[in-house]
Amino acid sequence: MDTGMFREKANPERHARALEAVRRMGYESRVTSLTLDKNSHELTLINQGVAPFYHPWPAHLGILHPSGTDPKEEIHLSNKITGVLPGQSAV
Repeated sequence: MDTGMFREKANPERHARALEAVRRMGYESRVTSLTLDKNSHELTLINQGVAPFYHPWPAHLGILHPSGTDPKEEIHLSNKITGVLPGQSAV
């Protein structure tokens, strides 16, 4: 079913509904290790859900303030997580 979600920018309400629907699909991941320095970063991600990530969603790493509020810094990750099967890790 082609809903046009990836051809045009979704309005905020539609985007929020899509995120909620994805949460119900069994996608769950967790970063198990993270190394940051000025020029590079490395993280290990485990797919704890019941499905692989099929669409190449852009990945962002947000570093939060100690209070847990808005991200202090956001890093756009260049690697894709498509194909990481449930129970598998990727670096």
